[in-house]
Amino acid sequence: MKLVSFTIDLCILKTLISILLLSCLTKQTSAQIEWQHCYGGTNYEECNAIRATFDGGYILAGYTQSNNDDVSGNHGEADFWVVKITATGAMEWQKCYGGGVWEEAYDIRQTANSGYVVVGVTSSGTTTTDGDVSGNHGGEDMWVIKITSDGTLKWQKSLGTSGTDIAFCVGQTNDGGYIVAGTTNAFCGLDRGYDYLVVKLTDTGSIEWANCFGGTNDDMATAVQQTYDGGYIIGGSSGSNNGDVTGHHGDTTTSDIWVLKLAATGSIEWEKSLGGTNNEGGFYTDDRSVLIQT
Repeated sequence: MKLVSFTIDLCILKTLISILLLSCLTKQTSAQIEWQHCYGGTNYEECNAIRATFDGGYILAGYTQSNNDDVSGNHGEADFWVVKITATGAMEWQKCYGGGVWEEAYDIRQTANSGYVVVGVTSSGTTTTDGDVSGNHGGEDMWVIKITSDGTLKWQKSLGTSGTDIAFCVGQTNDGGYIVAGTTNAFCGLDRGYDYLVVKLTDTGSIEWANCFGGTNDDMATAVQQTYDGGYIIGGSSGSNNGDVTGHHGDTTTSDIWVLKLAATGSIEWEKSLGGTNNEGGFYTDDRSVLIQT
């Protein structure tokens, strides 16, 4: 009787396993693309950021070099390109923002008033107003734009120096303003490589404070978020092991993830290097403001 009972139990177990395997296989094979769309023109486009919107759709940001097909209003070599799509991928609207040289958007966030804040880099407007761009300090500036829910430009702000300054990420803050983070090689007048550049803006784009953080090698912020205590947490990569940076793993030809906690006023509360002896981050390079793995 015990042998028969054991045999029955095995049969039941085998049946249960078969059902579970069939269920898993069914789930795997039933995973299908809901929809896909291509957006662009006959030249180059790239999407660097996509966010869900309050209405269930999506907002995309990157750059375009086209001025045909889906793209209209390009100002020159490359523009910020922002595209609003529905939940099923249908294009609601698109807008180009920029001047006669190179603009590229790296991040976008929907704001509390259903508009959007977009950040990236501009090389336009270094002498006079150029298209949508004014106030460029020379070279490549952080470029921050605020647009309405239908893409109308409300204001723009160039942040930087005669060197290179790039915004990679943005967040809206509890007071209605914005926190912007990226990288700079000159903003704070420090004789070293690229530093984290963190800028707190008001709701109209005025600078409340701006601080640089890093060491003598290249440090680049690519993520920022306001914390519950009103401060900020910032992540990115660092090749430094001095200045503000401690605990770098490996030598300084490689990069660590570098996490920085700031108070609401922009002062450092703590910092941490995370990684091993190989690369955990990327370094900034070349005149097109792209990231590469070194």
